Order: sequence, then C-alpha cells, then structure tokens
Amino acid sequence: MPDKQDKQKDKDNFLLRFKKKLSDRHIYSVFIVVIAVMIGVGVYIYKEKANYETYLQNTFQNSFYEGAKYIDDVDNLLSKINVTNKPSQRVKIFTDLYREAASAQTNMGRLPYNQEIMATVLKFLTQLSDFSYAMLIKSADNQDLTKEEVNQINDLAKYATVLSNKMAQIKQDVSDGNRINWGEIQKEGEQNLNTKEGKATKAVAGSISGVKKDFQNYPTLIYDGPFSDHIQKMEPEALKNEEYVKKDEALKIAKDFIGQEKIAKIDMTYVTDTKQKYVIPVYRFAAKMKNDNDKERDYSVVLDITQQGGMPLWMLNYNEIQQTDKKLKLEDLSAKTKEFLKNKGYPNMEVNYYEIVDGAVVFNFAYEQNGVTIYSDLIKVKASLVDGEVVGFESQGYVMTHKERTLPKPKITAEAAKKEVSETFKIERVKLTLIPLNSKREVLCYELKGKNGEKDFLVYVNAQTAKHENILEVIKNENGVFTQ
Repeated sequence: MPDKQDKQKDKDNFLLRFKKKLSDRHIYSVFIVVIAVMIGVGVYIYKEKANYETYLQNTFQNSFYEGAKYIDDVDNLLSKINVTNKPSQRVKIFTDLYREAASAQTNMGRLPYNQEIMATVLKFLTQLSDFSYAMLIKSADNQDLTKEEVNQINDLAKYATVLSNKMAQIKQDVSDGNRINWGEIQKEGEQNLNTKEGKATKAVAGSISGVKKDFQNYPTLIYDGPFSDHIQKMEPEALKNEEYVKKDEALKIAKDFIGQEKIAKIDMTYVTDTKQKYVIPVYRFAAKMKNDNDKERDYSVVLDITQQGGMPLWMLNYNEIQQTDKKLKLEDLSAKTKEFLKNKGYPNMEVNYYEIVDGAVVFNFAYEQNGVTIYSDLIKVKASLVDGEVVGFESQGYVMTHKERTLPKPKITAEAAKKEVSETFKIERVKLTLIPLNSKREVLCYELKGKNGEKDFLVYVNAQTAKHENILEVIKNENGVFTQ
C-alpha cells in the first residue's frame, strides 16, 4: 500500500514539474517575443532617426549651396549696375537682383545658425531684394538713379562681396574634407561643438559668424520700400512736442474714455519701459464694468494710454455681446461711432470700410483735411450691433502719422486722371486722397471708384505725375465692405 502511495506521489510530482516546465517555457517564449519586438521597434526608430538626420543634413546642405549660389549671383549683378547708363538697361538687372536676393534670403533663412548672426545676413538680403524692387519700378518709369542711390548700390555691392567671400571660404573648407554636421549645429549651436567632428564643424560653420563683425558698419538704407530702415525708426507724429502725463493723469483719461459711470473698479496693470526703442510707451489699465455678465472675471476692459500726450491707443471690452434679432442699422451705427470719435477729440473722421464680427461691427475711419481723405490717419472702432456701445478702439495708425499737412496742389485735373484708366472701367466717383506707399511716403492721388464688369475697384492715379500708384478690388458681402 505504501508503494502505491509513493508511486502516486511521484506521478503527481512529475505532473507538477512538467506543468512548471511548460509554464517556464511559455514565459520564456513570451519574454523572447517581447525582447524581439522591442529590438525591432528600437531598430525601426533608430533607422527612422537616421533617415531623418540624413534628410536634415541633405536639406541644410542643399540650402547652403543654393544660398551660396544666389549670393554669388547677387554679387555679380550689383557689379553690373553702374556699368549701364540708361534706366531701360537697368530694368533686367534690377529684376534679376530682386529675384536672386529673395531666393538667397529664403535659402539662408533655413540654415540652423545662431539667430543673432543670421538676422544680420537676412536683413541685408531682405533689404537688398526690396531695394532692387524699388529701383526696378523707378527704372521702368524711365527715371535715372540719384547720386545717393548710386552710393547705396556701391555700399550694397561691397557687403555682397564680403558675404560671397565668406560663403566661398566655407565651401573651400568643405572641399578640403571638413564636413559640416548641420544636425549637430541645429541641436548644439556652432559654439558648443566639442567632439572631434564637432570641432571641425565648428571651425567651418563658425566662419559665417564673422559676418556680424564684418557688417558692424553696414549703413542705414533708406529708400522707397517697406523694409527701409527709416520705417522702423519712425516716431509717432501725433505725439511729437507733447508733454508726458503722470499715472494719475493717465488714470483720469482712461476713466473718461471708458465712461466713469460704467466702471465698477479700475487698476493700472502695466507700464512700458520708456527706454525701449521703437515702442510707444503706455500705461495699461484694466477695468471691471458694472454690466459685466461674468461675475467671476477680475476685469472686462483693457485700455492703453500713451505716456507721451496721454492719447488712448487701444481698448477692448471682453464682455460677450448678447445675441438678438434686434440690431441697429449700419447707417445709425456709423453716425453714432463718428459722434463718439468727435466727442473723444477726433473730429473730421469719415467711415470708409466696415466688417461685421461676433455681433459687432468694426468701422475703419480715415481723417479728412479740406475734403482730402488722409488714408494714413486710420482709427478702428468696434461697436455692438445690439445697442451701439463702443467695445473696441485702435488708433495706432492715427497716432503714428497724424499731423496737419501742407497738401500739394494737383498738377493734373480729375478729367485727365480719368483718361489714365481703361475704357472698360466705368467710373462712378472721383475724389482726392493722400495715400501711403510701402515706404510710408505719402502721395496725393485721385481715387477713381468704379466697375470693371461685375467687380468694383479703386484706382489711385498720382495727382502730380498721372502714374498709377495702386489698384484695389472692393469686396462686398454679408460680412462687410473691405479692399484687397
């Protein structure tokens, strides 16, 4: 009997051991599969990363060589300009220069160099392209270059040669076997490369760092274009000769502008550092309105008052406009917002365009002087369609340019201006305007409003030269009237 029990016990132990082995083998198999999957995923990720790094390397390398080629072309084209003596001969050169400089800027902008260094290069190429376009337009009008413009071209040529030589130096270093690892530059920056390959990359890629030093004396470039240096340095015309206001004075102005009776509380939340360049210093106020429908919100209105002159620069009411079918007529709203501006010290403002946004209408007002629309002096006013309450205000355009101007007298008549457009353009109205060019220079123009087929257009004919300064299409839809 004990023998039978022992045999049964041995049998049971054998079965347990067998099951355990099966279990161990199963776990082991699962473990092997998991490891294999992890290795596979790791290999895949590694390959994908390697492929991406190769892609980046090739992309940066291509951008570098393309940029270098365009910079060489720019250098070559600049040397040709002063060889020609007729505007018509310069048109093609300036056309090519405008295009090549823009292409150089695009390619160089893709490189992962230190942004401070690249900003110098990109500013130069952007201004060069923009300047070339301005000279192209001038040459196409058969106008000769001024002495100042010739000097500017000579300066640009000198710096283009410096940049071209830098690029040639880097290309030669690469040809000598010093590989640039663009991916490392992107991750570490050219100043932090300490590996053997990194030091070679640093030595080669760092060559362009010298451009910042070479461009230290790069002259101020002033011309008829949007990237001219004088635009960045423009000062607010409306604030010139105005006294600086103190905080308590600014607070009173803010209360009066919003409406003292509407305010539950108001605090100053920000003061601009007056040492900042090319920024209009402001006092910023935040107010809680009595009619604010969000009781949990600290403030519902934000308003900026200029430190010099104490002029409202910007205001926005965050209170949600209640949606209703009862809405004021646009004509009534226009008159109401015009009266609002007059009461706040902005007389002679006329509505030009409007746009309906989120239960409100945004009117664009332009200043009028002696019947001439001054399009630079713009103020935007946002008013509720429900009750006409002003919920937004922006006067930066007005603050930057407003002054009483001595307007020139037209040298051509309105009838002569009409003859400068196509016979298919059916003129509905002619008026005198002062419009800003891209360079912010203002020109007196006849604004010819009319139709060509089913489309509405505004054509601006220079009142001194009869030159077409601009053509805008007027877009009208259920959301407003605006131009493009």
